[in-house]
Amino acid sequence: MTKLTSPTKPAPLSDSFFLLRRFLRDPRNIATIWPSSRVLAEAMLRGLTSEAGDLVVEFGPGTGAFTRLIAERLLSTPGTRYLGIEGDAKLHALLEERFAGMTFSHGRVEADSSWPQDLGDPRFILSGLPLISMPPEVLRTIVEGAYRRLRPGGIFRTFSYVHSTPTPGQRRLRRTMAEVFDSFHTSKPIARNLPPALVFTGTKRA
Repeated sequence: MTKLTSPTKPAPLSDSFFLLRRFLRDPRNIATIWPSSRVLAEAMLRGLTSEAGDLVVEFGPGTGAFTRLIAERLLSTPGTRYLGIEGDAKLHALLEERFAGMTFSHGRVEADSSWPQDLGDPRFILSGLPLISMPPEVLRTIVEGAYRRLRPGGIFRTFSYVHSTPTPGQRRLRRTMAEVFDSFHTSKPIARNLPPALVFTGTKRA
C-alpha cells in the first residue's frame, strides 16, 4: 500500500506563484497558473474505486492538487500502486519532496523511458496536462498511448476549461477521445473551480 506523507518542509513559494513561474517558462506543458480546486479533484475521481493490484497513473501532477486525493481515495486500498509522470524538473522535485514514498518519473508521458519496466497496465490514467494547447500529433499520440497502455475496462480522464469549449484545441481533444476510446463522456460544468471546468472520460472496452 502507498501511504501519503507530509512534505519534509514547506514549499518556499505558494503553489499559485510557483505554477505561474513554471507556466511563464513553458506554457504549452503547464496547464494552468493556479492549482486545481478540491472540487475539480473530486470530479476527476468520481466513481473510481480501486482494488488490490491496481495501478493508477497521473499525467502532469504539477503541485499535487489531484495527487493528494488519489492517495486518500485510491491508494488506501492495500496493494494499489501509483506512478506520476511530470515533465517539468522543478515540479518533479517538488512532488518527490511533498509526497515521499510515492513514485514519480521525470519525462514526457509519450516516451517509453518515462514508464518503469514491468510496471503492468494501469486501471486508471488521470491527466492534468494541457492537451488542448499541444500540437495535434502530440495530443493524438498521448491519447492513443493512454488507450494502448490501459488494461481492458480501464479509464482515462482529463479536464479542460468551459471557456475553451469553442476553441479548435478542445474540439480536437473531444473528437480524438471519442475516436480512440470505446466510450466517451463529458461531465457537466464544474462551476466551483477557477475557471469552471469540464471532465472528459474515455473508457476502454473490458
